[in-house]
Amino acid sequence: MTTALKNTDIARLLADTSNADEIGSIARQVQHWTVSGLLSMASITIADPSVGRGRAREYPEESLPWFALMLAMAQRGISVETMASVIQGIQMQRAQSKKDGQPDLFAEAVTGATGPIFLIMTPVRFEGGHTLRFPVLRATMLSGPPEIKADWTSGVILNLTAVLARARD
Repeated sequence: MTTALKNTDIARLLADTSNADEIGSIARQVQHWTVSGLLSMASITIADPSVGRGRAREYPEESLPWFALMLAMAQRGISVETMASVIQGIQMQRAQSKKDGQPDLFAEAVTGATGPIFLIMTPVRFEGGHTLRFPVLRATMLSGPPEIKADWTSGVILNLTAVLARARD
């Protein structure tokens, strides 16, 4: 049976310290991600989505790695809209890997059983080299150190295995 977690439980598990302000801030972020619809992008189901003020929402324990990833992105200033594009990219890569009979790198990063898995998020460029004001980030997972490309002007590289370790501890 799956354990249900409230947003404050998630915040306590992901916080770097026992600081009440940090835990409260993370709990508010979880609430924001829920209201914004970001959780449905990560296939996180809520037992009763109409729950809110007065009764805490509950999330499945399996959603903890997604929350750890969202928190890492938020700490790097990535907007909810951009997080959605990253999560969608991860979901697409996972589906393609399954179809091709390849390993699920996200699942490997969750378990931490293999070497580090890196998540590379680079802005999508359009014809003429333009990027959007709120960039769509292309998400790519690699099972080894990324090769930095000379034409990159920005992006974020996360050691996904290390980020998701917060959800394992």
